[in-house]
Amino acid sequence: MHRHFISAICVISLFGFVQALGQSTRDKSMQGTILLGSAELTPGMSRGAVIARLGESYELKRVGNSDGWLVVPKQNGGKSDDLSSAIGNVVFKKDMLDSISKDWGPQDQIKGADFGQSIYGAIASLANKGKTHCQIHVEENHQPTVNTRAAFIICGDEYIKVDIIRTSEGEFSLVSEVLSAVE
Repeated sequence: MHRHFISAICVISLFGFVQALGQSTRDKSMQGTILLGSAELTPGMSRGAVIARLGESYELKRVGNSDGWLVVPKQNGGKSDDLSSAIGNVVFKKDMLDSISKDWGPQDQIKGADFGQSIYGAIASLANKGKTHCQIHVEENHQPTVNTRAAFIICGDEYIKVDIIRTSEGEFSLVSEVLSAVE
């Protein structure tokens, strides 16, 4: 599959998810930002402001008939025909930025499928148990022979841990679901 096809599906899914959340569930005073390439974007920005921030280095490629757009770097100062280089996407509603999605990769979507299945399986396991009120946490540990980074989704007595371990032998990733005794 081509990366732009997968990104298009993600835009459509994201658009549907945002619609399902509904505007009333968003706390406008706590509105965050996402740095998409070199542009800082916030939901609620006007279409013109988004295009102005992205326009110097990126171009927008429409996804289907939606008001969702892939954000693609301009190549050599011109237009890009390589949609696989998209760095994310933006969705507009009534000429206002409704959602932003930042693509963290991997560039090779086929190689990333197994890792994506692992993350999905772990999260689905917690969700199917009704564990949906969770917290997130990250840790880093740097030693002379090994560097580790871990990300956690903590849901009471159970959590998901994503480890990234770098040694002289290479870099490894592991997704774990952990149930621990309550203290």
